Amino acid sequence: MMRFMKNSAVVLTVIGVLVSVIGCSGVQPKMPETSDANTSHSPSSIVSDDDYVAFRDTHEHSPKIPKMIVSLIKKHFNKGEFLLAQFYCDEYHRDFPSGKERDEVDYLHLKILFYRYDREHDDLIADQARGEAKRYLSEHGLTSLYRSRVAALLERLRQKENARNEDLAEYYKGKGKPKAEAFYRGKIKEN
Repeated sequence: MMRFMKNSAVVLTVIGVLVSVIGCSGVQPKMPETSDANTSHSPSSIVSDDDYVAFRDTHEHSPKIPKMIVSLIKKHFNKGEFLLAQFYCDEYHRDFPSGKERDEVDYLHLKILFYRYDREHDDLIADQARGEAKRYLSEHGLTSLYRSRVAALLERLRQKENARNEDLAEYYKGKGKPKAEAFYRGKIKEN
C-alpha cells in the first residue's frame, strides 16, 4: 500500500509539473491581423467579439488591441449592426483617447450615426450626427484624411433631412393641415 502511494505521488508530481510547464509556456491565443486601409476585410483578418474579449482579458496592454477594436467597428458596421459598432467606437474613445486610429474611429462613429439616422429617421440621431460632424471638422484640422468625407456626410444628412421634411409637408398638405405643412416646410434648410 505504501509503495502504491509513493508511485501515485510521483505521478501526480509529474502531471503537476507538466501542467505548469505547458500553462506557462508563453503560447498565446492566435490573434488575426487587422486591416488598416479600408472597411473590407479578408475572412482571415476578421476578429470575432469572443476572440477580442479573450485576447483583451489575457493581454490588457497589447498594442494589437486598438487595431482589433477598429476591425470590430468595421465588421459590425458592414453587417449593419450599428449599435455594436458604436459600442466599439465608444470603447476605443474611452481606452485610447489619443490613439493613432482616433481620426478613423471618429469618422466611423460619425458614419454610424448617419446610417442609423438613415434607417431610423430619428431627429435626435440627426442632431447628434450634425454636432459630431461640426466638432470633427473643428478638432481634426485641415490635414485629416477624412475631412472631405465628413463634410460630404454632413451635406448628405442635410439633403436627407430636407427630403424627409418635404415629404412630410406634402403629406400634411394632402391631409388639409396647413399648420403642420408650414412647420415641416420651415424645417427645410438651404445650407
